[in-house]
Amino acid sequence: MLKVRSGRVLGRWEWGQPMCDACLLEIEEGVEPLKCENCGANFHPDCYTSLKNTKAVCPKCKVTLE
Repeated sequence: MLKVRSGRVLGRWEWGQPMCDACLLEIEEGVEPLKCENCGANFHPDCYTSLKNTKAVCPKCKVTLE
């Protein structure tokens, strides 16, 4: 049996509108999501600001938000 020892993401396909990785709601059309520079997680602008002011880490990859 073949096993994957390592790998990397080459791209990501999204159906419909992106989801906010903080509140888990859809990011409405026309709203430009803010992204984590490390993992590409999407956030509503208000959610990003709130995260940055409280926990200051990305909920997906745990890297400090800048």
